[in-house]
Amino acid sequence: MVYLLAWTGIRVSEACGLKWDDVDLAGHFLTVSRAVAYRQHRVIVGPPKSGKSRRVGLPLDLVARLRARQSVRETAATAARRHPSPWVFPAPSDDSQPMNAAFLRFKVWYKVLRRAKVRPVRIHDLRHTYAILLLLAGEPMLYVKEQLGHSTVQVSRWTCTDTFARG
Repeated sequence: MVYLLAWTGIRVSEACGLKWDDVDLAGHFLTVSRAVAYRQHRVIVGPPKSGKSRRVGLPLDLVARLRARQSVRETAATAARRHPSPWVFPAPSDDSQPMNAAFLRFKVWYKVLRRAKVRPVRIHDLRHTYAILLLLAGEPMLYVKEQLGHSTVQVSRWTCTDTFARG
């Protein structure tokens, strides 16, 4: 999931809401059409923050990683004589449910940063880094806005300026 977040700029809640039907590996894109939140131990699946779905491009390296993940998940499901989870990132304890973003943040992300002896940064900062890298590569601000699902170019501009300010 960390690769997906870093190489697409989607929100953690949107990554948690991805189903395999949303991913077009042959076309090298995914469709963000839902976000997942957990409130009082209940899963809430709803539209993305912008209220509308969007198509996000996938780099070739990420396509290869997702293909490998899908293959491993399908093989494991077949061996266990069950259907594979529809979620790209299912909950570790119940693959019929999507992953909880809090689990990712606290049980995975911050542990990895500590082990790597890297200063703690928010996982959401991967989204800002993605936006900055697109701009540095010469992508138009409008494209960055669309990839991030921002409502206006000003929101994207603020996000990028805020990321540079924090260093």
